[in-house]
Amino acid sequence: MTTTEPTTASNMTTSEPTTASDMTTSEPTTASDMTTTASDMTTTVSNMTTTSGTTSTTPSVKSRGTTSAPKARWEVKDKDGKLCMLMDFNGTITDLANDVTEQIPPYASTSKSNCSSSSYSAFVLKFGKWGIVLNFTTRGGSFKLQTISARTSISTTSRFSSVTTDFFDVPLGDYYTCSHFSYSLGSFHLNLTNPSLQPFVQRTEGGDNLGQPYVCRNSHTGIIVGVVIAVIVIIAVIVVTFCVVKRRRNTSSPPYARV
Repeated sequence: MTTTEPTTASNMTTSEPTTASDMTTSEPTTASDMTTTASDMTTTVSNMTTTSGTTSTTPSVKSRGTTSAPKARWEVKDKDGKLCMLMDFNGTITDLANDVTEQIPPYASTSKSNCSSSSYSAFVLKFGKWGIVLNFTTRGGSFKLQTISARTSISTTSRFSSVTTDFFDVPLGDYYTCSHFSYSLGSFHLNLTNPSLQPFVQRTEGGDNLGQPYVCRNSHTGIIVGVVIAVIVIIAVIVVTFCVVKRRRNTSSPPYARV
């Protein structure tokens, strides 16, 4: 596996070991706030209902009446039964310390997710001994992925890693989509393939769909543009330097004597 967006130690907090008994859900939610035993995957929260395990890709969710999008794999509803989050992706989480990679299953539980606020949402996935949390917040007319955290439990101990930064900004009403999203979380590595992330369904037109796609910027394109600009600047400096030197030589040369 390759890491396309390496993180630095300055924006990452890692603590290990801790005990699984220390985990309760609070806002903002992190993977350290929850237990990750398989039995918890049937737990429901009184203020929301969730639907998970759907793998169909038949176009069904309308995007502002003009385009269609694949049915989301995970649908999170609020206490009134209204959609508040639509998420779809394939993915893996890797325990770098033990060189173990787990597939994120389509049946992963989202019952601990939180969408009770119009400006904050926490998408929580629980499966086996793993817990993954994506925290989103709004800012002005956009939303951003602010924190990613993950936890794995082995026996009575657990390990936790979290990264807080501005991963991306998306206009409210649109959803984030990309060919892949890969990030290192200290001792873990999260890789999402073809993610479609809409944490604020209520802010879309109609309030019940993904909205319009906001396609991520290709990192390779950014690199190419940067290289081209650098080359242009270097060429310009060389040309200017050559012209200045040539002009100085011409002005310093003695005039020809008349015969």
